[in-house]
Amino acid sequence: MPLSARSGTRGEATGFPTATEVREALSAISTTDEQRAMLDAHRSAPDHIMTATELARAGGYDSHVSANSQYGKLGRKLAEEMEWSPPQFKGVPVWTYALATGVDNDVGAEENPLEIGHWRWRLRPEIVDALQG
Repeated sequence: MPLSARSGTRGEATGFPTATEVREALSAISTTDEQRAMLDAHRSAPDHIMTATELARAGGYDSHVSANSQYGKLGRKLAEEMEWSPPQFKGVPVWTYALATGVDNDVGAEENPLEIGHWRWRLRPEIVDALQG
């Protein structure tokens, strides 16, 4: 079934693609070794939760800023392959949301999650299922 036809079967609550779509999209895109290391570490983390700084370490980066950039690039490739649009912050797509959701909802509306090193990301269950399947 073409990807665009499958979008009607996505979860009503989130509209996020299914694990099958994620698996197919992941096999269609390229990833760097660092991106894959972050993704694998995120999948293996307790409750699939890691801070931006922990993701940076998993990918071999010194700063959460570098890790956020690379994880965001991976998220963008995945989102575009799945024809899914992520939430935005001040009109700019936050591509990391294609991989994970924020755990901490107590930050202010003016705070960009990509600029907070201690921001905790939970890997989406569809991503977890796709990686394990």
